Amino acid sequence: FSLQMQSRFDGNMGFPGGLMDKGPQETPVEALNRELVEEINLDLSRFACQQEDILLTHVNHSKKLVTYFYAKEVNLVEFSEIEKAVLDSEEWGTETYGVLRVPLFTMSDGYRGFPVFLANKFAGNARIQLLKAITAKNILSEDEVN
Repeated sequence: FSLQMQSRFDGNMGFPGGLMDKGPQETPVEALNRELVEEINLDLSRFACQQEDILLTHVNHSKKLVTYFYAKEVNLVEFSEIEKAVLDSEEWGTETYGVLRVPLFTMSDGYRGFPVFLANKFAGNARIQLLKAITAKNILSEDEVN
């Protein structure tokens, strides 16, 4: 398994995405797909997210904001193609400063790998989203995540 995150303009780790800035005519999944093209140059003819890819919803009442988290499964060859396409994205070097694979292992010292990765600074709900995706998709067990 591999999970892709990005190094963002603010120095935090996060996932591609953004706001629904096209008004009420844009659905959450349409906004996500638009942002995926802008931020990682995703080929929507092959990899568009669908409503059934939704994994989490967060509601922030104080900010009057609802966020959605989608998880798209692809094979390793497709994953590599998606990684390479990022360099040609519209927002490369302005919003997206790099993509990375989450280390889904812990080294024999019990620390390096995934536990060290979790010490990074994450944007918004990205850390929670990452952990939920890992357990919901049965990539790692609850024990391995905790």
